[in-house]
Amino acid sequence: MRKSPFIWAIFDLLTLAVAVAFGPVPDHLAWGDPMSYKVLYIHVPLVWVMFVNLIAGMIFSIAYLRSKNLIWDTRTGRAVFIAVVSGAAGITMGAFWSYAMSGIYWPWEPKSTAVLLLILSYSALLVLRSSISDKEKRANITSVYTIAGVILIPLTFLSTMLFGGTHGYLNQEPVPSSAFLFLGLRAVSCIGLSISLIGGLRK
Repeated sequence: MRKSPFIWAIFDLLTLAVAVAFGPVPDHLAWGDPMSYKVLYIHVPLVWVMFVNLIAGMIFSIAYLRSKNLIWDTRTGRAVFIAVVSGAAGITMGAFWSYAMSGIYWPWEPKSTAVLLLILSYSALLVLRSSISDKEKRANITSVYTIAGVILIPLTFLSTMLFGGTHGYLNQEPVPSSAFLFLGLRAVSCIGLSISLIGGLRK
């Protein structure tokens, strides 16, 4: 996982090209263009990367609080930044997908809105980090914020159950099971790229 980010970036672009070119889509839909499901191979992995990096940020924060080694704070900052960028890209692609399916970019559906709130809360952390010059103070505040913020992640998964909405789950999408192979490949490449950008998981 500690390969050059450049190598991982090439691999990620290759998996993206393969998934978009050969990833299966529904044969037909009651409404919307079946080809719009190609966005699935971009949107879903990006959101997965967001969640993985936020959880990684929590782990790095715990490591910092235990060791007081600033390398963990650096990795927390990188993980949160990658999470915010990938999450923002993910919901942007989701908005285009929503428009292709329903003619509405943002229907304020509970699950999408919960993800948006998650992204905004961690964006605020990045702004806060940039305003603190003292490295140890910044690391302590970041660690507590990152650990506490993870509580919002289950809300994104439970939001549809708690508040209703039309945003389905991946296993409810009308795509062949082979789609999961392409999604898995995309997930490996995206997560590999983000880990290489963070700098690896070892000290």
